[in-house]
Amino acid sequence: MSASGPTPPKLKTDHAYYYQVQCQMFSTNREYCDFVVWLPNKKDPFVQRITKDEEFWATNLPKAAAYFHQIVLPEMLGKAFTRDSNRGSKGKSQKKYTQVNWNLLNTV
Repeated sequence: MSASGPTPPKLKTDHAYYYQVQCQMFSTNREYCDFVVWLPNKKDPFVQRITKDEEFWATNLPKAAAYFHQIVLPEMLGKAFTRDSNRGSKGKSQKKYTQVNWNLLNTV
């Protein structure tokens, strides 16, 4: 959130909440979302109407699809990144983590 002087606060488009709101609208097929924040020095909560951002999705949907296909799906189908190794000395399963090449996602 940003605020300066008498200008009301506004959710920045590079803030994690903006990404969350856009993803929730996309997932639920909504055209807008009311972003509500309680501010301790104000009587009423701050409300900002956020609309679908087509430019956001033009940039981020290919990255999300690549992440799903390269990371999530292989893990769901075959535990590509986490595997049970031999049981430890106390009978607990030991997880091995394979290094993820995050640079693959930057090529999309």
